[in-house]
Amino acid sequence: MDRIKKKLSVVLLFCFLLTLALSNISFAAASSFTDVTDSYWAKQQLTRMNLRGIIKGYEDGTARPNQSVTQLEAIIMAVRIMGLEDQTATVTAGDYLPVAVPSWKGARETAVVAYKAGLIDSSDFTHDQAASREWIAKLLVKILQQDSMVNSVTGEYINFTDASKIGSKYQNYVKAAYKLGLIGGYTDGTFKPQNKVTRAEMAAFLSRCEDQMSIVSTNVTLGTINKIDGINLELKSLSGQTVNVYVLPNSSMLYDKDGKKISLSDLQINDAVYAIHTGSPLNYLEVREASSFDNITNSTTKPMVINVEGTITRILTDRKAVVVAEENNKLTTVLVDNNTKITRNNDGTATTLEFGSLRINDEVKIASENQIATEIIVSNESDEYTQGGTIYDVDVYSRVIIMEESDGLKTYKMSADMEVSIAGMLSATASNLKTGDKASYEIRNNMMIAIAVGSSNEIYDGKGTIMEINTASRFITYRTSNGDLKADYYNNNTTVSFNGERGRVTDLQPNDVATIVVNNNIIASIDVDNRTLTEGHKGTVVAVDTSARTLIIRDNDGVLQEYKVENNAIISLEEETLTNLSAIKKDMIIEYTLNNGNINSIKTNNRIKGTVTRINTNNYTIEILPEDARNTVSYTVSSNVYVNVKDRSGTRLKLVNEGDEVEIKIVSDRVTQIDVATRIDCSIYSTYSNSSTRIFVENTNGYKQDIYIYSDVDLIIPGNNRPRVRDLQVGDKLILTYMGNNLVSVEVTSQIAGTIEGLNPTSKVVTVRGYDGKQYRFNFDATSYVNRDGLIYSDFSKLAIGDKIAVTDSADDGRCFALLQSKTARIGRFYTDKTRLFLQNSTIVGDWSSYTLSSNVYLHKGNQRLTPSDFPADTNVTVYFVDNMIYEVIKL
Repeated sequence: MDRIKKKLSVVLLFCFLLTLALSNISFAAASSFTDVTDSYWAKQQLTRMNLRGIIKGYEDGTARPNQSVTQLEAIIMAVRIMGLEDQTATVTAGDYLPVAVPSWKGARETAVVAYKAGLIDSSDFTHDQAASREWIAKLLVKILQQDSMVNSVTGEYINFTDASKIGSKYQNYVKAAYKLGLIGGYTDGTFKPQNKVTRAEMAAFLSRCEDQMSIVSTNVTLGTINKIDGINLELKSLSGQTVNVYVLPNSSMLYDKDGKKISLSDLQINDAVYAIHTGSPLNYLEVREASSFDNITNSTTKPMVINVEGTITRILTDRKAVVVAEENNKLTTVLVDNNTKITRNNDGTATTLEFGSLRINDEVKIASENQIATEIIVSNESDEYTQGGTIYDVDVYSRVIIMEESDGLKTYKMSADMEVSIAGMLSATASNLKTGDKASYEIRNNMMIAIAVGSSNEIYDGKGTIMEINTASRFITYRTSNGDLKADYYNNNTTVSFNGERGRVTDLQPNDVATIVVNNNIIASIDVDNRTLTEGHKGTVVAVDTSARTLIIRDNDGVLQEYKVENNAIISLEEETLTNLSAIKKDMIIEYTLNNGNINSIKTNNRIKGTVTRINTNNYTIEILPEDARNTVSYTVSSNVYVNVKDRSGTRLKLVNEGDEVEIKIVSDRVTQIDVATRIDCSIYSTYSNSSTRIFVENTNGYKQDIYIYSDVDLIIPGNNRPRVRDLQVGDKLILTYMGNNLVSVEVTSQIAGTIEGLNPTSKVVTVRGYDGKQYRFNFDATSYVNRDGLIYSDFSKLAIGDKIAVTDSADDGRCFALLQSKTARIGRFYTDKTRLFLQNSTIVGDWSSYTLSSNVYLHKGNQRLTPSDFPADTNVTVYFVDNMIYEVIKL
């Protein structure tokens, strides 16, 4: 009987294999690339990622392993390995995407999913650009959702001989990826950050990523071999589930722990394995160390520990913070940073949100550490709120409207009785709305119930109640005494007063009742009459005598004044109101009012500006030299101090260094916040003809961003006593100064390019003949440095007569002597406004590089000066450039 059973098994197996052979599905084909031999170094990884559907082959059966991967291709692979591909089916035309992508099917949908998952950084993505190793390192960290690790490796050393060539915005990502074992260096000790990543390398990187992921596909089993019976394997998954698979002769790819191909007979019971199978047929199996599953079993999501639960009562956009009212009426302020995960629960499914999507009256659950939210879950979204934005599209037939808001595009249904108010029209309907209109609108249960649009010649003079002050887009939403909802822009000429007392737009609050005057869609004045604002005198505290209740103050004219402080004087700090004079510290900037020569009120933001002279991280003290002071002052620092450095905030005092310029905030005699000044070298990449405040800049690492220069930002242009944003030009070199994350100063630096004519090693004077024909002399002092091929030297001898050079002042208070690099190439396109130039890199069609041109770029052939129109496409040129900025173009 047993013999009959064995014969029957053989027959059935033969039939099964024959069925496979005759079917349209070929399990071998997926891993048999015609251009990948068994000896190829990445054969195993390419096979694995191909069978997983992560990296697909071409129609001609090739893998093209040495072909470079574009950034979009890498993003597509990331979406697949994270199991997010199914989400592309839910993407709509209204979903926001801040980057350009190709028009082929699926590209936009995949990019939208990737953007929502945090894989695409809109300031660091060009779909058709080859992905570099440093860029891929950043992507790998994001795939594993290990962004929180990036800040923790800031002070760590990375042992690559070319570490200085890694872009500053990638440094920590490379450190994190290396620490996670996702990416390594070369045998010569280099990292080669700008090298293009190939498809084979991408397969290896993604395989390492998957080894640390707790999310696995339905066609993947991680576990151990439970039983071996002929070609039958019984696998036991990590979750305890039994899976039966068949080994296909000559088709199932089997590998040992060292990546060597093995046969079925080499497998042992209890081997830890990673297996890919299509149903029961086994496509791929690799034997693992049992410990390799520790990362996965230990990475299961821990329960979220709720610290705060309640309703959002206030959103502080400029500070990225929310105030939550809990059940016991306790108000809790929670900060939000780039690592905070924000989701909305809809029927058990989580939707990722941006900070700008949070609304007042949202019910939330928050997990936080040291006042910084690690995760925010919106459990019940507010069903009614006022919002501002610009109309992106209107479909009156489907009654759908798409608005461009601060955090992207948002689609709303219009209610059947939606109120439409358009300035200048007595009766308006949805059909009168048009793309580009700035509007304010009311949302109830995710449906638009009212919208108000201004016009180019709107005039209004009457009472209104302030609804929203949008400082990002600089417009104010208000409801008139007739109940109409309106929105109008304000500008630097808008005056604000409180019962005749002069104030600022930032002093306005929702529910203020005011007389509002609007001319040509711009708010001319707002006079709040339901409350007062005491602004009074301003000055800096020089000395405090709490026992005698006296203050010595240096006023804005530099004159010292001594005042008595009344016993019942109100002292208003940012977070509290009190009468105790001990809250006022030396060097604080205060506003105060007088009554019969005595101070009867003080208003301050608890802040002192100065330079750090000493830090003690053991006893948490900081010593600073305040502005305009001669002596240093020591302060006790709170253990929960919030240190705000541009793009790098946290609660660690180690983020502050001696010599840093800072602004500290003091509450109850302790420093609770430290804003650190950061200076950044950049150049203007583009300006906006329709904006009097916005420019587009690029820093020396190629990072591009748009910035807004409002009236509270100091704009410095040499030789210009009344500088305006429109005076800035493409190619201008700038130094941006941030206090924390707030831009406080924009300075145009002197920028001279030309040829070195003379060098005096004794006096260290460099003589340069500028491209404008003038001669310039520069001192090479202790803060000066030479930039040669991206490497920095403080050695004067690195300069030579005849060198082409660009001399600029830099953000670190030094002078940069940058030696120009040369390149001979063919022009692809020369922008006629002299802002950018595209050059062909090689014989590969479409392989172009974009360069920004200096505002005074020298265009010539021999001694003949030329214009951009003299450089049509396909013209051969030699260019001289540094940091992607071209200073000279020679027509050949």
